[in-house]
Amino acid sequence: MRKRFYLTSVLLLILSIQFVPGQGLYSPGQPEDDGRFAASTKQVNQFFRRFNGEESQDGKVRHYPGSKEYRDRELRRTFLGVIFDNETSTIPKELRAQFLSEVTAENYPQYL
Repeated sequence: MRKRFYLTSVLLLILSIQFVPGQGLYSPGQPEDDGRFAASTKQVNQFFRRFNGEESQDGKVRHYPGSKEYRDRELRRTFLGVIFDNETSTIPKELRAQFLSEVTAENYPQYL
């Protein structure tokens, strides 16, 4: 139960950071709003695909169910290793390691 709480907390922190910069720049309905919303949506979708290991490292190739690379454990570890800010993060290394271990567990991996 405690592990799931940490996992949820870290994911919420990461997702909240994605939305902060674009909030409040334009009023809804302005033409500029559509482009920014589309860009933000693309970033969030890409974050989910990378978290789940559903696209290549360069982001040019999307992996679908049935392909060898789809949700590959090592690919996911590569992506998940860089989602933390290693220079200014207040999240302890042990907690980050536990998070990575838990979401990429062979018997019960976690996906978004």
